[in-house]
Amino acid sequence: MEDENSADTWISKGYALYRLGKYNQAILHYDKAIEIDPKNSSVWIHKGNTLLYKLGKDDEAKKCYDRAKELEN
Repeated sequence: MEDENSADTWISKGYALYRLGKYNQAILHYDKAIEIDPKNSSVWIHKGNTLLYKLGKDDEAKKCYDRAKELEN
């Protein structure tokens, strides 16, 4: 049984949507993971990758990568 209150659950669902080419839906799932655990650098990287490589939103992606870097330091 999946824990809907777990950031990892939302990251996994977001990544599955990403793999299906449903990038905007993936972002929504990553945002839910961030809401649950804003200090999880992994979700910021996943969101950044989707924004940069699939949606072409370079500025937003950079903010995600910067946040991930802050959290890892």
